[in-house]
Amino acid sequence: MNILVTGAKGFIGSNVCLRFKEGKHAVFEYDLGCADADLKSALECADFIIHLAGINRPLKPEEFIDGNVNFTKHLLDLVEETGSKAPIL
Repeated sequence: MNILVTGAKGFIGSNVCLRFKEGKHAVFEYDLGCADADLKSALECADFIIHLAGINRPLKPEEFIDGNVNFTKHLLDLVEETGSKAPIL
């Protein structure tokens, strides 16, 4: 199974990635600093999406909105754009 994990470098994300790799799944890791093209490419072949990306300790309220609400909307827009039918957790 091809699994996309957003927030892959966070505590939970990194452990989720490790566990799925141990199970011999293909894991696409997306986190801050990754190119948008990489996210789109991963969405095109992902069978399942685990969305863990987000900001939990923002310095300003705007960071919370941008890192959580806006990124989730962007992810969903790309899911629609790519025609992905992968379930999202």
